[in-house]
Order: sequence, then C-alpha cells, then structure tokens
Amino acid sequence: MAQSSDVVPADKKLYSLRDVTGTVDSIPLISASIMSKKLVVPADSIILDVKMGSGAFMKDLDSAIELSNVMIEIGKRHNRNIGAMITNMDRPLGRAIGNAIEVKEA
Repeated sequence: MAQSSDVVPADKKLYSLRDVTGTVDSIPLISASIMSKKLVVPADSIILDVKMGSGAFMKDLDSAIELSNVMIEIGKRHNRNIGAMITNMDRPLGRAIGNAIEVKEA
C-alpha cells in the first residue's frame, strides 16, 4: 500500500524530509513509514515482505532481520498477528522476468 491523501498523508512529506537529511536508510523511520500504512487496515494478521539486496533499502541480511524485528514488535504492540519474510532482490524469485509473464507465473 502506498501513501495517498486519504491514507497516511504525512508519509510523503516525511520521506522527503528523510531524503534531504540523509536518513532514508534509518530503520526506525522506515519501520514507522511501512507500519503506518499496514496498521491503518483493520486486519487481525499481517505478513511483511522485507526486501534485501542491491535493489533494496536493506543491503544485507542482518539489516533486513533488524528491520523485520522492529516492524514485528510494532505490530505486536498494536495487537496484530504479524510475521515477516525476507526476500532477496539480487535475483528473481521465480523463473519469469517481466510484468505480464511474472503475473502468469504467479
């Protein structure tokens, strides 16, 4: 889910602030941004897909685990069943590459 004028409208402004202050990769700020969008949905359970690798904010497994743990703790504090998967963006998850054939494969 992305921010919009109806869902966490301050998120875009906070991201811009993180950009100019050099804090884009701050785990507490990333966690707050992601979880503010997840928690607005009235779901009992949340599964997070935490990306790691050269194409992600989290470049290595240790930082992806740290981010996952922070977001899981936030979810638990809001009485949600929550878990996280860490996926590697350095290689395709499936055999297909490209929007249409990835959808077909899924």
